[in-house]
Amino acid sequence: MNADMSCMRLRETKTESLFAVKNKFERDATKELVGEWLIKTNAFNQVINDLIQQKKMENVQTEEDIQIVLGTLRFLDKLLKLSPTH
Repeated sequence: MNADMSCMRLRETKTESLFAVKNKFERDATKELVGEWLIKTNAFNQVINDLIQQKKMENVQTEEDIQIVLGTLRFLDKLLKLSPTH
């Protein structure tokens, strides 16, 4: 996720994977497919929503804790709004 939380990038692993033994075009297409699959699944959205609910229920006591939780909630909300782009 970049600093302004407007973009998330997938990284290739160093071990054999979906990206192994492919040319650049095939690797890019695989990344796009995996990215679209990830952000469009109900499981992804459910996990993010569950994390949001957990954060909202946290017992925060200091202004610093409040700011951290609010930042996390903003981040999680942006994750729910991700859309596949190039």
